[in-house]
Amino acid sequence: MCNVFSCAQSFKISHQELLFAIVLFIDPERIIKMFHNFFQAIAWNVFNVFLYKIILQTHTSCLFLVTSRELFGISGTLFSTIYFLISVTNIGFDYFIITHHNSYTQSRQHFKKLFYLFIVRILMLGLFLWIAYIGMHYGAHYKPIQFLLHSAPPLLLLIVTTIFVTENLKKSLDVVAQMAFLQKTITIFDISTLLLYLTLVWSAYFIQGSMTLYTIFIPMSIISIIECMLLTQRIYRYYQSMPLHAPDQSYVVPSRTTVIMQQATNYVNQITKALFSPNFFIIVLAYHLGVSKAGYIKLFTDIIILLYMLLNRSFGLPSAALFASITQKNPNDPQLIKNTFLTITNWYIQFLYALGFTLLAIMVSCLSMQTCMSSAITFNIALFVFAGFIEYIMISYEKWYLTQNAAFMLATINALSLIPYSFLLYYTSAMPPSFMLTPLIFLRLYTIIIVIYMTYRTWNIKPTWSIHTNTIIATLVSVGIISCWHCLY
Repeated sequence: MCNVFSCAQSFKISHQELLFAIVLFIDPERIIKMFHNFFQAIAWNVFNVFLYKIILQTHTSCLFLVTSRELFGISGTLFSTIYFLISVTNIGFDYFIITHHNSYTQSRQHFKKLFYLFIVRILMLGLFLWIAYIGMHYGAHYKPIQFLLHSAPPLLLLIVTTIFVTENLKKSLDVVAQMAFLQKTITIFDISTLLLYLTLVWSAYFIQGSMTLYTIFIPMSIISIIECMLLTQRIYRYYQSMPLHAPDQSYVVPSRTTVIMQQATNYVNQITKALFSPNFFIIVLAYHLGVSKAGYIKLFTDIIILLYMLLNRSFGLPSAALFASITQKNPNDPQLIKNTFLTITNWYIQFLYALGFTLLAIMVSCLSMQTCMSSAITFNIALFVFAGFIEYIMISYEKWYLTQNAAFMLATINALSLIPYSFLLYYTSAMPPSFMLTPLIFLRLYTIIIVIYMTYRTWNIKPTWSIHTNTIIATLVSVGIISCWHCLY
């Protein structure tokens, strides 16, 4: 006798075909709808991220042309600081939403308790800003604070603080909307507000005849407030569509103790991710190399951030929503849940293979051209590419741990990695500028290898690392296009 999966292999049924055969046999209408939402979410997120980042990258390139290198570097460093601090001050809230989204969306009564958590989150932001103000007042002689105050005068710092608060709240609202499969609404909001932002910035530029930091950040603060209001209104409509009381009494909202413990655990995971993020690396490089060089690096590494946003928004959050839904509907069928994760992860790995070889071809092509930059800038761009791929691999595993209530295991691994990280970060200033990020990136690679190994030991989940024929064909086509472009130019 063989089980379903071994028999499927003997009959040469693919992993994907078997998965869909199983889920259709269980409950065709519900599962079809679930996967329809999943793929629809991916489609909207791909469209959103590509269009959004193409428009934004065009804006950034134009900004690079009309501003001084120092102003461009300062604006890029300030944006990186904003989004790094957003990750640091989230205190595990977004990860908690991913883990318990199903519980809070059972009814209006349940969802109101999530609203109270948002109030606590706002109060925590206020506490952080108060501590930061005290710290800058009494620690103005420290070099990092001097660097920040030199880059941003008091009025600009107030505007940046407003952006930090609104973008912080918007990020959490976006997670709620993503988990509710509201990607179409998010896409409309994102693109329309981005176009409004660009209209304000470039209108001010043509009227004034010059670009300043205020021209960049004042419209950003206005647009960020508008986005928060729009998302809040849409989530309120989603809230009104819920039943008044939960139809399934088995789902209980986490207790206060559970909330505190899990958010503390998730905070370790979030702060680890933040410390290995491109935003933090840009801050480190700006501090050690200067804002002008950091501006160059940020301009050329925005493609890495684009790809991370694309993969996280396209695969990460929809996958988390799918894992949570299947876990909720089929709690007694762990094999189905594991095979769903494997199917998505294996598709994802093939995509990364094709993407990796394509980017390698681009870098080889670039290095063979005399116009490419060299020294610390070029090598740090290469490090950014490698660091980006490490984080790409982590996306699906991170969402798996969160949706399977295994955030503590992930936090333990991450916490252990933060110990050597603190020592390496302290000694980076003594290293040559070109190799400053190297030990930090390899530490992250080692951490992710441990995560993959622990996933295999705990759930017996082992992804397929072999390259499929379709992946090779897609890669050859991409490399061929790049080679033709290189020959022409």
